[in-house]
Amino acid sequence: MQLRKDKTDSNYLKIEGLFPSLAVDDSFKEKYEIIYKTINIEAHKAFYAVKTKDTLYYDASFGPNHFLFSALIFEKRKTFIAPSYDLEDLQRLKFADFKYIITEKISKGDTIRVIDKKKETILYNFRFDCLIIDGHKYNHCLVINLMR
Repeated sequence: MQLRKDKTDSNYLKIEGLFPSLAVDDSFKEKYEIIYKTINIEAHKAFYAVKTKDTLYYDASFGPNHFLFSALIFEKRKTFIAPSYDLEDLQRLKFADFKYIITEKISKGDTIRVIDKKKETILYNFRFDCLIIDGHKYNHCLVINLMR
């Protein structure tokens, strides 16, 4: 049985009654509210993103749905990256675990492969640009493409 998005089709109407307005041509948007938090790792301030509602959990997951599924340290015009998936991972991190580094001399043609126990992410097409967020302009922002 082929299902078409046809409001006169009785089969479609039955299915839509179970799953309102789901069809091949429908699109869905998922919105996450995330906040950035920090943790001290050997006197370095590491940032990580977590869903706002997940901050209520003891071992909140901030994994693959958030920026680079990693803890990030921004120091001396470099970005240090350590893959992490939950708060327990963070608490075990040492500065030496931040093995992936984006330097200020990174160029558009460079590629960084971030590999950990769960996945591989390729960072590429590095460039600096101005970003406008909520009407505020930020200059010289690093923009990165990523592929998993």
